[in-house]
Amino acid sequence: MLASDYNEFRACATMIDRLKLENVILVADRGYENYNIFAHAIEKGWKFAIRVKDKNSNGIASGLNLPPNDEFDIDITQIFSRKNTKATKNAGYK
Repeated sequence: MLASDYNEFRACATMIDRLKLENVILVADRGYENYNIFAHAIEKGWKFAIRVKDKNSNGIASGLNLPPNDEFDIDITQIFSRKNTKATKNAGYK
């Protein structure tokens, strides 16, 4: 990850935190595939559609239990944690 990418993630999360809008659907491209952005949107009660890298790549989708077919529309539940320990990873937290 480049430093400029991190700054874009941080800028997006800051924007989400500052906006006082309701009934929002955040739409973003693959460059915003980031658990922190997901968590900020969830905390605000926003819905979001963010493109992720292919499930066979090293992106977020590669770590999810997705159907084997190429096209799918499913809800995924993920628990986020601020801790990055072996125990939280083993418990399924991201």
